[in-house]
Amino acid sequence: MHINTRVNKSLLSAAFALIELLFHSIIRNVRKSSGNATMGLLIEVAQSLLLLGIFYLMFTVMGLRSMMIRGDFVLFLLTGIFLFLTHNKAVSAAMGSVAPLGGMTQHWPMNTAINTLASIIAGLYMQVLAFALILTVVHTLGGGLEIYDPMGMIFPIFMAWASGVAIGLTFGVLKPFSRSSFRWLR
Repeated sequence: MHINTRVNKSLLSAAFALIELLFHSIIRNVRKSSGNATMGLLIEVAQSLLLLGIFYLMFTVMGLRSMMIRGDFVLFLLTGIFLFLTHNKAVSAAMGSVAPLGGMTQHWPMNTAINTLASIIAGLYMQVLAFALILTVVHTLGGGLEIYDPMGMIFPIFMAWASGVAIGLTFGVLKPFSRSSFRWLR
């Protein structure tokens, strides 16, 4: 029995093959979450807007809206919501992608590292796209949006994502041991 394998002739062609495989895996993960990429984006936006509404109502009822916050109060709430959702989605994406015997992993070019990387990048892609859409709507309806330090706003989002990935990978690796090793606790 002869197995056909593709051999890359250079490091550059291997890098392009990896990027192509990663791209298709990311697209598959984005579409897998809700069946449609547009529907997935709308769900992400709806979750963010629901949390925004709840926190806005809570801050208004409790009288905390009168705090001294420099700038827009809605943008203040949105930054916290963005960080929270990015961290939680990264934890769940990293935990759910660690399974080494998934359906796609049994095909030749796929492996656990590609699957995990595609899952966490797909989660970040959806979050950043949803946040950009929300900020565009806030800018359009609010009459302008001024961000004095864009890197100071973007950097915490990527830090929340990276910490979520690290925690999710740690818990994902420990997940198989939690079921079998601790039966004596029951």
